Amino acid sequence: MKDSKIAGRRFVLRRLISMMMVLCMMFSLSSMGVVSAATATHTIEAGNVTGKIGDTVDIPVYVNPIKEIIGYTITTTYDSISLEPVEVKDEATSSIFTPDKTVNGQVKVTASTFGTDFFINKRQKVFTIRFKIKDTASLPGTTPVSLSGTVTEDVDPIEATAISGKVSLQGTATVGIGSASGQAGATVVVPVTATSALPAIGSYGMQIDFDKSALEVVSIQEDSGGDIFSSNYNNTEGWLKTAWADGTGGDSPIGAGKKLFTVTFKIKNTATAGDKALTVNTNANDVQYFSLTDTLATEMSKTLNVGKVTVTASTPPSNGGGGGGRDSSTPSNTRTSSVLVGENEKGKQAASVEITRTVTADGKKSDTVTLDSKKAAEAIAKATDNMNKVTVSIPDLKGNEAQEIVANVQKEALATMADKGFSAQVVTDKATIELPKETVSSLSKKDVYMKIEPVTKETEIQQTKTLLSVQAKDGNVIGTPLHIETNFSGRTKITLPLKGMNIPTEVKEQEAFLHSLAVFIEHSDGEKKVDKGEIQYDEKKNPIGLSIWVDKFSTFTIVGLPEKKEETKAALKDIQGHWAEARIQQLVQSGAVNGYPDGTFKPNQTITRAEFVAMVVKAFGLQPKENQGVVFTDIQNHWAKEAIKIAYANGIINGYNATTFGANDTITREQMAVILTNIKKNGTEGKQLSFKDATSISAWAQKAVSKAVEEGIVTGYPDQTFKPHKTATRAEAVTMIHNALTMK
Repeated sequence: MKDSKIAGRRFVLRRLISMMMVLCMMFSLSSMGVVSAATATHTIEAGNVTGKIGDTVDIPVYVNPIKEIIGYTITTTYDSISLEPVEVKDEATSSIFTPDKTVNGQVKVTASTFGTDFFINKRQKVFTIRFKIKDTASLPGTTPVSLSGTVTEDVDPIEATAISGKVSLQGTATVGIGSASGQAGATVVVPVTATSALPAIGSYGMQIDFDKSALEVVSIQEDSGGDIFSSNYNNTEGWLKTAWADGTGGDSPIGAGKKLFTVTFKIKNTATAGDKALTVNTNANDVQYFSLTDTLATEMSKTLNVGKVTVTASTPPSNGGGGGGRDSSTPSNTRTSSVLVGENEKGKQAASVEITRTVTADGKKSDTVTLDSKKAAEAIAKATDNMNKVTVSIPDLKGNEAQEIVANVQKEALATMADKGFSAQVVTDKATIELPKETVSSLSKKDVYMKIEPVTKETEIQQTKTLLSVQAKDGNVIGTPLHIETNFSGRTKITLPLKGMNIPTEVKEQEAFLHSLAVFIEHSDGEKKVDKGEIQYDEKKNPIGLSIWVDKFSTFTIVGLPEKKEETKAALKDIQGHWAEARIQQLVQSGAVNGYPDGTFKPNQTITRAEFVAMVVKAFGLQPKENQGVVFTDIQNHWAKEAIKIAYANGIINGYNATTFGANDTITREQMAVILTNIKKNGTEGKQLSFKDATSISAWAQKAVSKAVEEGIVTGYPDQTFKPHKTATRAEAVTMIHNALTMK
């Protein structure tokens, strides 16, 4: 019965085709001036889905025929690093349905005769592939699901037009609203923090609801950095709203542990004792109430932990005397501090500012200083020749040290200093923060703050030790970890004091000890690194500090590194057996290149122009030049800006033109050859190249490639080609740098 029905349909189909051919011939003879319509084609289409690591997601596959079809063969291609096929489900009641998953990265499905009518004559879902998103998927991003295949109308397969789908890889994040306590009439501070974020957060928006009968918002302070922040509140209705986006385009996202913003509440005098909840309406599943996206603007899977303000009962004075007690945020005392112009101790006192001491409900002491335009102008007015730095000194109270130091600099003060070409510096017993004049200039449109806080919780100190053991196997923590938080990014010098360390007095022992010191940096976006920095000395040549340059803020710890080079096999778990293993190990051990925080090197991953330049600058120890200036306009907010400027000043790189460097473009083999031969300016001239594809080497790179080949910096491929335009991998980059470093 089935065979006869199919045969009947095929007969009708053939007759229709014959009639159409006759009609086409008639029109072609009589109407040659008429333009024919575009030929319609059968279409196969994959859907789009969103999921997070560990999820299973269903990708639907559709067939949209222009005529009845009786069968299809469709191959789905996917990224096997990100996705793993779990199940292939027939959705068209196929008599024959054969899924094939034997080829890694592909699922091939062959099917025919569908349902009771056997044919598909309209757009229909034909099968679904269930994928598991693997923990090796790279976030943030999307992974494509591509199709290719044929459909069968009668006998012969016909190639179909394919429309690809994708899996949007969704990150996960948890935001916690903090808690505070105080008596009626007190002012309390509540932080809102990203307690976890994978990947980092690129934007957020939320509405926090509070008890309007007990609380009122005094202020909302943005803590994330970036240029785009908005806030609003309504004390009558009991809500506050905030919105933020990374104005750097993804260079300064919010990582785990970083604060989003801080809310200052006043507890009303009429507030009753008890907990006053701080909540977000997450049940509405509406991004106007709570939204977190990654740096690619994909909404994240999010969790919110609510907070509270606890109103405590008033406690009368123990001596029965009159007068109320001080609330948790009222300043307990103020004192003055110096504003200097010039260099540190050589500086000239030019003004003074107040240091305000506050004590929170839990006893935490905080010292705050604010530099306004009046004080900045007063200091600058007293400057003489060669005095081009404004220094704010915040000394500790001996025996009554603050757990937190906050320096606020108003935008008007920054603008005043920028206009006069001054740099700025905050000096404390815990750390010194210096903003060079170009950073001062870039920040002159907003108020900035710098908060310095030693890490005292044993669990956090232990975490630092654990992370250090991954980054530097035998490294040991010497100083107290110090958390520095700001609301800006930009080139900044951090100096950590050596005071209190047991520094040897014997010359050779002291040199060895100082040489072993470094700073372990735990960036809030997840990056970990060890920076050797530079020892600072006083006028008597006594070591007093260890300085590093950063462009984002983090937790900093002075550590000691063993003289013996560390073994990297265990740390770099993905290079064992790799053809470049030995060279990668040597350069990592020397500190010329770094692996990733997860203990991998990713040797087969492509490398960008910025990443390669940063490696070269570090490996060859290139130093800044005087007046090197800003070179390319497209690197101003890039993490590798300083390395690119140094490389350009040393004459080893050029951009695509006078304004564009293309930092995020992948680098090619011929570009690497040019950079490395520019470093080795006095080498051989090179010989005529014999590669099969030598003529495809760009004219501007011909001499450099020839020289690099002659000196052993780079070699060709076994098939006698050079592949000059092939994008390079991290392994190839390390190999070429290693060869350039070791060549005679």
